[in-house]
Amino acid sequence: MRATCLWWMVLCMAGLGLPAAAEQSTDLEPPRLVVHEWGTFTTMQGSDGVTLEGLHHDEEQLPRFVYSRDLLSPEEVALREYAFNKMETPVTYFYPSRPMCVRVRVRFPAGILTQWYPNVRHFVPDLAEAGGPKLELKQGVLDWGEVNLVSPSAEGEALLPPVGVDDPWAYARQTDAALVQVNDWQPSRGYSKQTEKYLFYRGLGRCEMPLRANTRKGGALELRNTSSHALRHVFLLRVEDGRGTFQYVPELAGGARLERSIPLPADAPELPEHAARLREKLEEALTACGLYPKEARAMALTWNRSYFHTPGLRVLYVLPDELTRAILPLEVEPAPQEAVRVMVARLECLTPEQEDRVAGAVAQLDAPDFECRDAASRTLRELGRFAEPNLRRVLSKAEAPELRARVLRLLQRFEPLK
Repeated sequence: MRATCLWWMVLCMAGLGLPAAAEQSTDLEPPRLVVHEWGTFTTMQGSDGVTLEGLHHDEEQLPRFVYSRDLLSPEEVALREYAFNKMETPVTYFYPSRPMCVRVRVRFPAGILTQWYPNVRHFVPDLAEAGGPKLELKQGVLDWGEVNLVSPSAEGEALLPPVGVDDPWAYARQTDAALVQVNDWQPSRGYSKQTEKYLFYRGLGRCEMPLRANTRKGGALELRNTSSHALRHVFLLRVEDGRGTFQYVPELAGGARLERSIPLPADAPELPEHAARLREKLEEALTACGLYPKEARAMALTWNRSYFHTPGLRVLYVLPDELTRAILPLEVEPAPQEAVRVMVARLECLTPEQEDRVAGAVAQLDAPDFECRDAASRTLRELGRFAEPNLRRVLSKAEAPELRARVLRLLQRFEPLK
């Protein structure tokens, strides 16, 4: 590996025009490396605080160049019944004192890693074979092998795969991090060099998050921290009818309970103002956790629509470092002198009103009146990627055989990993 790295650094310095001082310093002292990372763990709970399965749909369409298990193989994956968590958009930034090579691997013991870019050398588990055993959500691994870290430059950024200016993928690039370059090999086209501003990955898992929320009508909820670790920077959000409000709790101690009411008054801010206020407060919290201001802004912009504009009652909080390391071990070699990982846990809380609304819509799908049927279909379509866990909650509460049968028929329409 050392010979490969030295060869690569010579080419990198020549190709990117690094100053002579940088070239002369490469053998004098070991490089200093800082690694920062942010991401989101999304879960949904019923009004009784029970975590719901079926949260495996993507909210944002990823660029076509992103690698995905379901695009690599038409494997039969039994995820609809099992996925508790959508581990979304962790991006890993590198800040080396000079160009260098690192080896990077991430593990997900309670899940699998489903999407990534640049390409990896190896992933676990292997793709399932047709007719073989179904894939289990555990012991996921992505191994990028050697990753070359290159000083940011106009020449290097010209190599980034193009995306739209307003594409959420582009926001994460708006930092001072080094470029990452991976040599990829494909049977159809041989070797190619993939360049990005970060390592990206996503996954699906069955992790029990440390916060439970019981909801009551009118926006009341009870939070309980089920772990021994304090949960910091807790945001309670309510978005409804084009308006939004939020409350901020600096810390919820291990084992503590918190009861709050999140009313939405008639004069609550409209969504643009609500989102701007909340985004500013969230960026402040993320920076306090150790992210650089540009990284904090990149995360807030990436999740602007999802966090701040999507209707519903939700809780955001920063996952304790100890839990992040246990749930998602990240291995970088040589080890960085500084590593900051900020994972925001996003808890979507179903309210009794929402559960009744969805159950009513399912019941009206075959109503004699066309307008009733159309309104019911529209209600279910508006659930978006949260439709499946919503339906699973209806199924858990339904007693009438006709309603249960109708929900089961709806659930059968969902495709794995779509």
